[in-house]
Amino acid sequence: MVDMARFSTPRPGVGRRRWAAPALALLLTIVGLAPATAGPADGSTAEGPAAAPSPGPGSPGDPVGQVPRPGAPEPVDPVEPVATVEPAEPTEPAEPVQSAEPNDPVQPAEPTAPPAEPVPPARLAAEEVRYLTSPWAPVIYRATPAASAPISYADWAAAGFPAPESALVGIVRLPWSASVYGVLSFAFDRTLPGTEAVHLSGAQWGGLAPADRAQLRLTAHVTGSRYVSWETAPGELSVIPPDGVEHRLTFAEWRAAGTPPASVRPGGFVTTPWSGTIWQVGSLGQGTSGTALTRARWDALANPTPQQRVTVPGASYFAWESNPAQRYVRLPDGVEHRFSLAEWNRAGNPGQSIRAGGFLRVPWSSSIWFFPNLASAQGGRALTGADWASYDSPEPRTVGNVPGGRFTQLWGESAVVHSALGRESHVPAWGWAAAGPQSLDVVCPVFVYGTLRPGEPAWGRLSGVATSAPETRIAGSSLYVQPGRAFPYLVPGGAGVTGNLVHVRSGACGSTIPQLDAYEKFVTGAPIHGQAYYRDVATIDGVRAFVYVAGPAKAAALRGGAGVLIPSGDWKRR
Repeated sequence: MVDMARFSTPRPGVGRRRWAAPALALLLTIVGLAPATAGPADGSTAEGPAAAPSPGPGSPGDPVGQVPRPGAPEPVDPVEPVATVEPAEPTEPAEPVQSAEPNDPVQPAEPTAPPAEPVPPARLAAEEVRYLTSPWAPVIYRATPAASAPISYADWAAAGFPAPESALVGIVRLPWSASVYGVLSFAFDRTLPGTEAVHLSGAQWGGLAPADRAQLRLTAHVTGSRYVSWETAPGELSVIPPDGVEHRLTFAEWRAAGTPPASVRPGGFVTTPWSGTIWQVGSLGQGTSGTALTRARWDALANPTPQQRVTVPGASYFAWESNPAQRYVRLPDGVEHRFSLAEWNRAGNPGQSIRAGGFLRVPWSSSIWFFPNLASAQGGRALTGADWASYDSPEPRTVGNVPGGRFTQLWGESAVVHSALGRESHVPAWGWAAAGPQSLDVVCPVFVYGTLRPGEPAWGRLSGVATSAPETRIAGSSLYVQPGRAFPYLVPGGAGVTGNLVHVRSGACGSTIPQLDAYEKFVTGAPIHGQAYYRDVATIDGVRAFVYVAGPAKAAALRGGAGVLIPSGDWKRR
């Protein structure tokens, strides 16, 4: 460090003009700024006199720091420079000077190694610096060709509060989206694609100058976009721009964006051939859970293609008690599927639970029943084809009889009928043998529709042997009455007839049916054409029952005008 005080205090008796020039020369030599080649003491060169130096730190005209200008030198040969020029007044040689106080001697400064060369003001002024700011954020960046970084308020103040330029270099939109982005570049060169993209709100877009809005153009890539795929479909690439709306890329779109690399997200989307549900899973391993996607969510994720699998995370595995070897998967959406052996192996041979109940059938019938408890008829039901398919067509267990099943033989007939939960089937001889030892009930239910109904005059013929007589209706028939007669006829064809299905006590059929034949004047074995009534068999509410029907000739006469139709088909409402 050079102490300027040593050169600012004159020695007693010595004028400023006598020592100022040598002191200044010494100072320049010490700090390393003196010219390498010595010239005349007055600063002139071989080409001519030098210009007078600028005034020093004093007031105008203050001689402090000024070098006395000598008289003009005589012309000299330019090849031989003038060695010296006599000054107007003699000066003291450069030697240590004393301070104003005689008792305080001042030693001359020891020459030291010159400090690092400071950056000249001219270079600082010419340094390439830009100050940039966003139209939508209170931040200022200082950018040079080497780097760019935000600065603090103090840094900005220290720089003299330079007016920042707008960092906006473009307004862009992706072809498939309505979102508009302001592209900012905080780099010194300020070129696209920029260093940041701002998803503009309606207010931000409206706040732009018309000239800026006129810059809007389509682009294949927006700075800040992420390119991703899923573990379940690594070949399907999507882009997530700064607005967060995911878009599945075509190959052409990906290529136009510059073929950016994509990161693979764990998990993805899975489905099964037997369920239309798509699940999003965080992992493809067993034991994890999945979330069923709504259509809106699937659309928001750019409709990723799900991976087809035989099972999904969160599924359970079971077998019905009726057939433990037949394995099922129950998906989280409630869909159940019967595994083939190959599918079960593909699922990893998962453990299974045994579900109570199952499916049963008898060997002579195609009917299938479902029972929640294989030992009880409670809750059981006969399945329709659609019901069976909804369980994925399980293989039922074949049994001789099902819970609640009954073997019956209608009085006077040899045929055996099996009935269970509304289903009836004729049992062939081999089926009866295959069923094993079973009880056989001889029955004779009777459908009555006139005077034999409960509350009518002839009900007493059945009331003592009837176990029940629910009111019901037989389809495909009509009810007629002859004028002057107090009893009706059941004639085939029509909207239906209301009556009662009388169940006769077991063991009473042998006496009850012959009595009813006599009451209806039916002769067993005689041709039915000429008889007023004949005994027929009809299935009513799943039960085979006797019913007395008008003979063919009688029915024709009634329909031909001899009888009166009872429109309701109900004798009690005639």
